[in-house]
Amino acid sequence: MDEKVLLLIWFFEPLHEATEFLCSFKYPTLNMSLPIYISLMMNICQLKKYLVLAFQKTAPLCAMILDPHINIFSDFSPAAILLDFKVEAQQYDRSPARCGSNQLESKTELNASGKDYLHTSNEGPKTDVLNYWCSKMSIHPLLAAMESCFLAIPAPLLSKCSPNARPSLALITQVSQQNQSSTSCA
Repeated sequence: MDEKVLLLIWFFEPLHEATEFLCSFKYPTLNMSLPIYISLMMNICQLKKYLVLAFQKTAPLCAMILDPHINIFSDFSPAAILLDFKVEAQQYDRSPARCGSNQLESKTELNASGKDYLHTSNEGPKTDVLNYWCSKMSIHPLLAAMESCFLAIPAPLLSKCSPNARPSLALITQVSQQNQSSTSCA
């Protein structure tokens, strides 16, 4: 363990020296800082081999700790782990492109649908949003898919509930905000 700490100290020492050097001047110029950062890049390339080997060893161990379904006797390779991660991550993809992947429309159809939607008259203040989008799913499938994604509540499911069984607007807003914050990219 001491070797790893010493290696990291050795690795970050030029960065520390470069930072002190560059911050001592009010106006550092590129010809002064460029050689320092080139030397840092060379140090990173030297350390890259070590990091690749280290990640190949610790990634399967972390996966086994975090997911009890992983068999300890499985054959792990970085490519297999990355492939499994990508497959599992697809179900959490909440980007608008993924939400509307089942209803593919051409760009002209999407523009026409958007213009039609924008030119329709506004609904009254007492309009039930969930019933509205449930009725508009066949007319505006991509917009309805985006509504389902960004509200994080499938409108067809909630519109079939009786009005007394539906969650309040405050609860819908709270759940929507929680889902958006948990699926946002960081």
